[in-house]
Amino acid sequence: MLVKGTDCLLSFILPTFNECENITALIEELEILISKEGYRSEIIVIDDDSPNGTGDTVKELQGKYSNIRLRTRKNERGIGSAHACGYDLAEGEVIITMDADGSHDVSDVPRLLTRLDDGFDVVIGSRYQRGGGSDKPLFNRLISRFGGHYSRIMLRLGVVDSTNGFRVFRRPIWERIRRHRFSAGNTFLIEFLYYAKREKALLCEVPVFFHERERGESKTPVFREGLKAIVLPLRLFFTKQGA
Repeated sequence: MLVKGTDCLLSFILPTFNECENITALIEELEILISKEGYRSEIIVIDDDSPNGTGDTVKELQGKYSNIRLRTRKNERGIGSAHACGYDLAEGEVIITMDADGSHDVSDVPRLLTRLDDGFDVVIGSRYQRGGGSDKPLFNRLISRFGGHYSRIMLRLGVVDSTNGFRVFRRPIWERIRRHRFSAGNTFLIEFLYYAKREKALLCEVPVFFHERERGESKTPVFREGLKAIVLPLRLFFTKQGA
């Protein structure tokens, strides 16, 4: 398998802001998986200078695990720009992104990676494929599902769960699209798929369960980000026309 043993370096990207209650559990689970599967890996935490000590928690974990890297951003904030920062820092041939709030199951990582071996370039963990799901509040699920279908149709993405941050992809995809103008917020995740698709990347979805966080508060303004996602196809259309 492509990602087994010493064949491939994996870069796990974990954007954080005030996730000190969750980051330890996530990294510990990742380290167990990495050891079990024999992955060569690095874990890169992009922290937006969390006032609750998330960065300090990661520094403590660095004393236990040698594959953890921490980038603290002092004057920048946003999940999208944090993703982009992590991709730029990644040294692995394959990049894996996960939310740091416990929404994603670490045990699903091998299933997503397997689809890369099937020839896909970008693999998305999907709440909306048969076998997937979520226990998020109904309003959040409705907004997300509507937005996913809207983006799929308007941008011809071919995938539905375009806002899920649980995904794996080949790093050359990012190198080919990083020149574009990306949003700092959640719509970055849709833009990434749009530009990857334009570069002929093969996209697919794998069913996963998306959990409601148990600790801490969500930083995503659902309604505001939903409005941005509705406007996004028009912006991308006119950007393309002016290119």
